[in-house]
Amino acid sequence: MNTFVIKAGGSGNIIETDFKHEIEWLKYRRIQIDAKYFSTLIESLTTASYDNKIVYVNGGVAAFIFIDLARNLGLDNENLDEIGCRIVNTTSYIILESLKNKSAKVYPELINPLEFRKEILNDYNLILIKAIQGFKSTDSLATYIASQVQESELMFFKKGIPIYHVGFESPTKVTEFKLSDLENIGAKVTEVPGNNAILDKESINIIKKKMIKTVLYNSDDIDKLDKIISGVGLVEKTMIRL
Repeated sequence: MNTFVIKAGGSGNIIETDFKHEIEWLKYRRIQIDAKYFSTLIESLTTASYDNKIVYVNGGVAAFIFIDLARNLGLDNENLDEIGCRIVNTTSYIILESLKNKSAKVYPELINPLEFRKEILNDYNLILIKAIQGFKSTDSLATYIASQVQESELMFFKKGIPIYHVGFESPTKVTEFKLSDLENIGAKVTEVPGNNAILDKESINIIKKKMIKTVLYNSDDIDKLDKIISGVGLVEKTMIRL
């Protein structure tokens, strides 16, 4: 079986619904995490893990709301990092329990990345990674995991790909990045918890050092995960040239 490290479920998956309420201040409830997206994600992970080994890292959907609150109340970056991890792990727990309900062959707990051993994949086809402090982002967490699994492919699912905004004067379509391109773009971005980047410096350095095959996909194509993995899914993407 082939092994894939997949990172998806970032903050782009928040939607504005048609929810209406006669009480004015309750209208905020029209803003929700996109349950349809996560339902599709869970189905896709379940199906893809039938014939492949999957290590999954969830993004920080809605984490920015709490990080911004904490930052505005004067908490330091270490506190912000811990808050972000807790939010990521709450979503990851929901996904894990949903996968169990579907009888997926998933490891029954979130795994601390520092305790991750590739041998676990001998008994389980699907593993979810716990977010902990010490990583710049969930991207770098996923990249670290990929560095621990030889011959794995690292797949990022992010909103808007292959159109990029960060590091460009106007929206720009990119189907291939050199690592030096990402390094130059990253040099212009301040790395603090909750900030947006194509890939952070820590991720780029690990990919460069370990020569990890890395591809970026549009998060809207998560429903095609099984076909993408099988090599028959024709979707737009951005390759990282090593």
